[in-house]
Amino acid sequence: MFGYELSFFRASRIEGDEIFPVHFAISDFKNKEHHTSETIGRTIGGLAGYAKKKIWSGDFSIQIIGKDKFHIKANPRSSIISLDLQLSGDFGKRLLINGDSGYSVKSRNNPSIYSYYYSFPGLNSKGKIKIRDSEFEITGGNSWMDHEWSGKIGSENYSSLSGNESSWDWVCLSFEDGSDLMAFNFREKRGSVSESSGTFRDSKGKIKLYKIAGELLIDPGDRVFRSTETGIKYPMEWKIRSKDLNLHILPVFDNQEFNGRKTTGQAYWEGSVIATGMIEGKKALGTGYLELKGYKPAKILNFN
Repeated sequence: MFGYELSFFRASRIEGDEIFPVHFAISDFKNKEHHTSETIGRTIGGLAGYAKKKIWSGDFSIQIIGKDKFHIKANPRSSIISLDLQLSGDFGKRLLINGDSGYSVKSRNNPSIYSYYYSFPGLNSKGKIKIRDSEFEITGGNSWMDHEWSGKIGSENYSSLSGNESSWDWVCLSFEDGSDLMAFNFREKRGSVSESSGTFRDSKGKIKLYKIAGELLIDPGDRVFRSTETGIKYPMEWKIRSKDLNLHILPVFDNQEFNGRKTTGQAYWEGSVIATGMIEGKKALGTGYLELKGYKPAKILNFN
């Protein structure tokens, strides 16, 4: 089995030229290997762009076929990994709007920090993945697509989300009963207390927004993974608790760090996880992705 990440970023504008970094990773569950590739595409010369139905940057692209159909390609010429997948879903049933009608406030202490944010869980995924000389046909899989954007490039709001001072813990989970959860901690500055928020849709389609302090708690456990490449320590177990949720999250394997400092200036952990526990008093089993940004060497508290 495999997990994958394909992230397109729309970054700064330099003398009319826009920058489009891309991060691409495949997690090989069987061999516990995490392979990454990254690039920076520029709009000058047409090497990157953002059109109504297509985003591309170098050897990476996403084509919008319809409101619930997508074609994603990642074929970096200098990498041992590639993918070509057709994604399809049910727009009316599966689209998940985060925050108040897509207006997602990240900090209750500073409501000016926000994004516009929706998710599309449960996308059926078919195509192929290649690692080195081995090609694997994907006849069925589950992809989670996120689209999130903040203020204008260069604005105070934009920098507060993308700068080195802010950090977060984020997870998306899809469960066997058909329910979905997006949850995150946000910290405006280093040393800030985490503020937790999220969106939960139960198996019947009812949506619960966690906006009030204390409604949702996302806490790390004691076990950590220390990257040999960057030296960063990442918590490798998490608990998510609310009135209706009691979940325990563990990675499929530990070493799923993405060192994207050459393209976005950030190193972070993003990889496949498994969730067990209870939802509304019933046993739950889910899979998803966890992203951790902000745990720096010599800055970790209570994780030694």
